Parts: sequence; structure tokens; C-alpha cells
Amino acid sequence: LITAGVVITAALMDLLIQFMGHAGHVRETISLLNYALFPQLFIMPIVYIFRTLSFAPVFFYALSSFVFILWSSYIAVRGFMEMHEIGAGRAVVVFLFPFILAGVVSFFILLLAALLLWGYICG
Repeated sequence: LITAGVVITAALMDLLIQFMGHAGHVRETISLLNYALFPQLFIMPIVYIFRTLSFAPVFFYALSSFVFILWSSYIAVRGFMEMHEIGAGRAVVVFLFPFILAGVVSFFILLLAALLLWGYICG
């Protein structure tokens, strides 16, 4: 499931890069995203350390998740800047594009489901 998510995300990012007029490299983008996901492997050991110490494991899970997601995002954005020789703003837009697209599609699916439910209840 994670592999499919990485491939789809990389394809969407590469599509936007090509739309911006740069050369697309789907394989390199997949490799870049896999390298960027590496810091998230450190979340579980940190949680287990704090769980063993019985010292606020939920708080440190949330904190470490946030920190490692930011670190992964930074690696991906810097990778896009280096790979395609683009500025930081464009690299951030490329990185956020699949997530914004997923949010918009999810919103419209939920809106459609709500309208269908409303029509079923009222009809």
C-alpha cells in the first residue's frame, strides 16, 4: 500500500514538473521520495524508548511524527530543487500538489456522498 502511494505521488509530482516545462524523471522521483521517507523509520524506536520509560509516549509519538514528517518534507523539497534546478517556491508547490489534489478530490467525494445521503433521507 505504501509502495502504491509513493508511485502515485511521484507520478503526480512528475506530471506537475513536466507541466512546468522541466524534464520529468519518474524513476528518480520515486527514488527521491523513498529517500525522503527514510527519517520516518525513527518514529517507532523513539516511541518505544518513551513507552519503556513510561514517560508520555503519546505526546512524544505526536512530536516525533511531526518532526520526522518535516524532515522528510525538507529532504524531498531539497531533492526537487537539486534534481530539476528549480527554486524553493516551485519545489514546495511540486511537493504539496499531490496532497492538495487529494484534499480537493476527497472534499468533492464527501460532498457528493452527503448530497446522496440527503437525497436518500428526504426522498
